[in-house]
Formats: sequence, structure tokens, C-alpha cells
Amino acid sequence: MSDAKRQDVPTGLPALLGGTPVRARMLPYGRQDVTEADIQTMVEVLRGDWLTNGPTVARFEEALAARVGARFAVALSSGTAALHAAAAVAGLGPADEVILSPLTTFSFHPVKHITTGEGGMVTTGDAELSGRLRRFRNHGIDREVRQRQATWRQDRVAFGFNYRLTDIQSALGMSQLGRLDASLERREEMSAQYHQALQDMPELTTAPLRPGTRHARHFYPLRLNPDRLREDRETIFQVLRAENIGVSVHYLPVHLHPYYQERFGTGRGLCPAAETAADRLLTLPLFSQMTDGDVGDVIAAVRKVVRWARV
Repeated sequence: MSDAKRQDVPTGLPALLGGTPVRARMLPYGRQDVTEADIQTMVEVLRGDWLTNGPTVARFEEALAARVGARFAVALSSGTAALHAAAAVAGLGPADEVILSPLTTFSFHPVKHITTGEGGMVTTGDAELSGRLRRFRNHGIDREVRQRQATWRQDRVAFGFNYRLTDIQSALGMSQLGRLDASLERREEMSAQYHQALQDMPELTTAPLRPGTRHARHFYPLRLNPDRLREDRETIFQVLRAENIGVSVHYLPVHLHPYYQERFGTGRGLCPAAETAADRLLTLPLFSQMTDGDVGDVIAAVRKVVRWARV
């Protein structure tokens, strides 16, 4: 079937059970958006004097800090490295309690709004903490190569790692940051289409749209209402994938991962609200390169599968 035939696909037998899939090719839940302009910015760095720990990293940090209203931003090699660095320079130890915002990991993974391939950022208003973060990402050395100081010394004054982001990655991040508003606008448009098309189905709860607020729309989650469905979430997930709709699940709660269960004895019942939500969520495809036709395919597939699975 051509992908040109969108929401007029008749509802019927799911592809997993022998029917015709809504799409001929898989639509992923997320995908990086890299333009020729992005590529050119990286080429320019490759032709320059610095590949890592250079002036482009500093420019990216300054631009990101200005965007979010922070005094300092420190780039690291991944979102995980950023969390590690933040915990380390805060002096956290065993039995310390940490209270976090649910929005932590500035992460620049390919499915995020801004990508550097891999990368992360920590923001702070404290100059001393900013310096400690920079040392932590650079082997604990008290100066960085890009400072061009006339000295051979690279004294390690603290324990640290090689968590540096490269100039190549930072060039990509800078270019992508310039398109952030357009990406946010497109994600809002697609989210509104999902909401409008699916909010009338009692088997589902759509992500709320609140007037006067702006949501990042990193994901578009649907919540399944199990009392109105005769199939469980895993079955619905598999049936939608067979329609070539790359749904996913975000996320399994931390305390249910095997490592934490084995090491700390966590398990079901510890966080019942999170567990209930996680058991019912499905993530629909949402990325800035999707067309309205792609959105229509997702809507058609969801409606088709839910009609088949309803009580």
C-alpha cells in the first residue's frame, strides 16, 4: 500500500492478524533533524584548528545559558555524564537525600529537540560550581587547552574524567539551537492534531493541552484505559508496530529495573502512581520532520487498533 493513502484506510483486521498495514514502511517514534547547514558548520570546524575543547564549545555553552536564563552552562559528553558531574560537584554521598525537578538530563541525544550526536549540559548560577564542573569533565585539570596559556603544566587538582564535548558536536548543537523555536512550533502543531483526532475515544486519555502554557512536546504519550480494552498494553504495542507505526514506551520506572531491584531491593508497590501510569503509557511518533500525512497515518492506525481491541 502506498503511504499516500492515509486516514481513509478502512478499519479492519490488524496487520499482525493478516490485515493490511496502514503504512508500507515503519515510521519511527523519533528521529534526528540534521540539515545541510548543520553539516556545513561541522565541516568548518573540521577545517579549523580545534576539534575538541575549543572555542566552539564555549560559544555553545554561552548560547545555551542565554537561552535558558542561566549564568553558566557546562557542556559534557552525554546527559549521563552531566548528571554524574552535577552529583559529584554537589558533594553528594551515601544516605544524602536529593530533591530534583522532574526535568533534569539537558540531553542532546538524536531524538531530542537539539542533538549533538551525544551530549549533555549542566547549568548553574554559581561561578565556583561552574569551575568545579569544568575540572571534573577534564580529568580534574585546573585549566583547559583552549585557554592557550603559555605553560606546559596541566596540574590535576581534583578527581575527574574525560567527559568533554567536542567542537564538532558543539558546532552541530549551535546550528540546531538556531532552529529550536521552529521545532517546538511543529511539535505543538502535531500534538494538537493527535489531541483533536483521538480525544473522543474513551479507551484512551490524550496528553492535555493547557491554554497559556508551552510544552516541550519531547514525546506524545497516550494513556490506555484498561477497563475499556480487552487487550493489554503489550499486545496493543505489538499490533501497532505491525501497522508500521513505531510506538514506544517511556519509561519503565527506575525502581523496576533489574539492577535496582537486585541491589536495593526495590519492586512494585514502592511508587504506585508511577507504576500505574507506566503500565498504561504508549509513546506515539513525534519529531519535527514528520509530515501531516505521517501524523494521519498514526491517527488512522491508533483508531484502527483501538476499535479492534475495545471491549
